[in-house]
Amino acid sequence: MSNGGGEKGESASCFSHVNNSLIETALGVGQAVYTLYVTPDHDHDLFKDVGRMLMDEPQPLQATVQDEVVAIVNGPAKLVDTDHKPSLSRKNLLGIMGVCMQFTCHVPRLRPYAETPFEHIDNLFEQITLKGNQKPLDFSDQLTIALLETSGDLPEAIWRLFLTSRQHARWLDSSVIIGMPDFTRDQKMERMYNFSTSVAACRPQEIHPAQDASGDTYYSWTHALGGITFRALAGQRLGFGVKAGGVAMHNGTRLIQEMVFRLKPQTMWSDHSIAATYGNAIGEVLADILNDRLIGLEEVLPETELVA
Repeated sequence: MSNGGGEKGESASCFSHVNNSLIETALGVGQAVYTLYVTPDHDHDLFKDVGRMLMDEPQPLQATVQDEVVAIVNGPAKLVDTDHKPSLSRKNLLGIMGVCMQFTCHVPRLRPYAETPFEHIDNLFEQITLKGNQKPLDFSDQLTIALLETSGDLPEAIWRLFLTSRQHARWLDSSVIIGMPDFTRDQKMERMYNFSTSVAACRPQEIHPAQDASGDTYYSWTHALGGITFRALAGQRLGFGVKAGGVAMHNGTRLIQEMVFRLKPQTMWSDHSIAATYGNAIGEVLADILNDRLIGLEEVLPETELVA
């Protein structure tokens, strides 16, 4: 287990050269879209069973969106090393978008973009659950831990937060976590339960009985990953495609709700729109930090997004 300040290790494959061709990657994105509507068989009951275990254990809430962004700027942002800023190709941008769109167990064509050592996932999981056992962690706390794990490498920290939270919310990314033990079902449920009780929720239980704190956490980090990817890591020469991709990622949760869930209801209903608001705001301010152009919070937080 890491002490929270260990060696960074290698970066995620999505930030380096991947052997997939652009055509293969585009086909993978198509596969991601298709499987949103026609989902392959998997253990639907795993995260539903964990969700039922959590129904009687309300999680405390995140601070408002504004307060979380202020906490990030005044806290973990100071750990960011802006020299860690890879310039991503069109192919890598497309690969990241596809991975954000769908679980990698459903999209084998895109798995090369998401390969991550189990050690990276487990170290972050251990630190979050250790510190979150005392008080569930808000987004700024989680980001602090991740930046300590990655020696200030912000893109890598966001990636690890994204994949660690999504795996422990739904357990559908095992195929890309290299060297992960063959956990029993009970062990999977224990890890998912421990992670969910270690992170603050986005929605109050009295309004949303199934708070799905871990689900909202991974949605938030998905949007934050999209924000830094398309606002800070995309080469300027890519032009219109980057702008279109950025818009799609920013509005991804709403698009899926309108275009997918209306036709194919979720296995466990959950509205992640509040989580998306957090993630978009966090992604925008972190992109500005990477771009060395953070001027004032009013640029990042329009008046309509000051509260959750």
